[in-house]
Amino acid sequence: MQAGRIQGLDPATILAEDAMHITLEDESGYLKLSSPPSGWKPGRYKVEIHAGEQVNEMSLMGTMRFTVVGAKK
Repeated sequence: MQAGRIQGLDPATILAEDAMHITLEDESGYLKLSSPPSGWKPGRYKVEIHAGEQVNEMSLMGTMRFTVVGAKK
């Protein structure tokens, strides 16, 4: 997971990495992102999904983006 647009962080900053093993028959799945101990900072985040042992442009299977907004005052 990368910091897309978060104040004080370089957009290329990797915030978390994880891996899982899937079978060739798997056609779908899901992700669950737990909040960091200090909570989510407001901003845009990007999650890249790669298949294979290496992370590169060829292994990229999909990208998900989400936005965290601050609490209303």
